[in-house]
Amino acid sequence: MFVGRQKEIQIIEEFADKRSQALLVYGKRRVGKTTLINHALNNKKNFICFECLKDTLEENVKSFVNLCGSKGIAIPEYVSRDSFVSLFQYLNTLDSRFYIVIDEYPYLKELNDSQTIDSHFQSIIDNYLSNINLIVSGSQVRMMETVLKEGNPLFGRFNKIIKLRELNYIEAKEFYPSYSIYDSIIMRSIFGGSPFVNQEIDDSLNYEDNIIHTLLDENSMIYQYADKVLLTDVSGELQARRILSYLGNGRKKYKEIQDKLDNKNTGIINRALDSLVELELVRKVQPINKKTDKKKGYYEISDNVLRFYYTYIYQNKNIIQDIGTRNFYNNYIKDTLISFVSLRFEDQVKEYYSLLSRNNIRNDIKEIGTYYYDDPISQTNGQFDVVINCNDGYEICEVKYYKDPLSIDLINHEVDQISKIKVERISLVNVNGFTKNDLPYKQIDGEAIYNLKY
Repeated sequence: MFVGRQKEIQIIEEFADKRSQALLVYGKRRVGKTTLINHALNNKKNFICFECLKDTLEENVKSFVNLCGSKGIAIPEYVSRDSFVSLFQYLNTLDSRFYIVIDEYPYLKELNDSQTIDSHFQSIIDNYLSNINLIVSGSQVRMMETVLKEGNPLFGRFNKIIKLRELNYIEAKEFYPSYSIYDSIIMRSIFGGSPFVNQEIDDSLNYEDNIIHTLLDENSMIYQYADKVLLTDVSGELQARRILSYLGNGRKKYKEIQDKLDNKNTGIINRALDSLVELELVRKVQPINKKTDKKKGYYEISDNVLRFYYTYIYQNKNIIQDIGTRNFYNNYIKDTLISFVSLRFEDQVKEYYSLLSRNNIRNDIKEIGTYYYDDPISQTNGQFDVVINCNDGYEICEVKYYKDPLSIDLINHEVDQISKIKVERISLVNVNGFTKNDLPYKQIDGEAIYNLKY
């Protein structure tokens, strides 16, 4: 099942219609890069998708030659096998047109000189693409982004660039169309927006059974995705797991992480944390009104499946094996699941505002993030987790994941909390609406969020 990606498909199709084009596609592991490329180009003759090996340049070249041979494209023995340049130089002399994908490009650079590899592909793009359309793809986000920086041999060489992100919450719901909005929020909060993950969801089962049969089953693809696949490229895997386990469904300042996991200040935790951020598995959040105050920033797991796994499963593997997946769910997850989802629903509300802005439904949004407040009168401080920085000031969004409509008493309580700081606008969000709708605040329910047309 292929969902969404209409804009990206259009970019690739337009790329394929022109000659001598180079396209860069990158994004975190299992976000759907290869599937997208195959979906857009698989009907093309002479389509070659080569996944690089974590091996020497010579072995990669040899493997590429073998793949060409399996496609009926023989590379003569007189063509040098010392680099990809010679191969592309030969292919460029043929009458046929080729669509070539170099997938997981960073693997080429692991056992070979990085600058040399980039220089080789600079030469290929500059000189040997008259009958070739080239796509370079990879999952190591920061490494892929280095080729976009001035000074890198590949800087300015790509005609188009696609940074592929997870499906948004509206697109992901296509994998569970029969679910109510309330339950869809649960699914999004746990299974995230990876097409690889969502295709394993069984829409005929309720969310509890989907959790039990996938995330709690050590033999399932989603379990393996969380336990092994996402950490494939992490530097310092053991330390990364310690960080992820400590973060769980929470948020921690850097000093808290260091004091807990590396109180001798060896630097090993910092390196692992940097790697997790680089791979976009963990994000650093800085309040939009305190961008330069490092003490106000914190870290949290950004991948929902990974967050669920390290909140409930990682430290309890033996218990799951002893008592079984269903009993584990009933005894360890069921009573706290709504609390887990409530925090994740805030991310979906941020996505909602992002969709409004990116699709020009709201043109006044400058930033979407969190807001730190410090009230000297009441001697309280804290953070609002969903805040919009607009052209005319801040809009504070109070987000609730309640099964019942939000009562006027709760509304007044939340507004009172917000009124402690000077703010231009207040928005109230509750998945199942409000008991009173004629209030002087913007009121948004789950229907408005999930039925957004863009």
